[in-house]
Amino acid sequence: MWILLRVVTVAQQLIDVLIQSGVRRVYGVVGDSLNPVVDAIRRSGGADKDGIDWIYVRNEEAGAFAASAEAQITGG
Repeated sequence: MWILLRVVTVAQQLIDVLIQSGVRRVYGVVGDSLNPVVDAIRRSGGADKDGIDWIYVRNEEAGAFAASAEAQITGG
């Protein structure tokens, strides 16, 4: 008898919590240490499918400015 288990990674759990919290976009720089998180975001299907969109930025400062500007414009 075989039992198939779905392996849920820490990255997937993090993205699930962010989705439940209403996050629709993440701004960031791709790197080896973030690959599992970026992959979990990709598998979420994007904001059009009630997931999260990944917005690539050149550096962390640009991401912080972009996220701040979006929050100020949208009220989020």
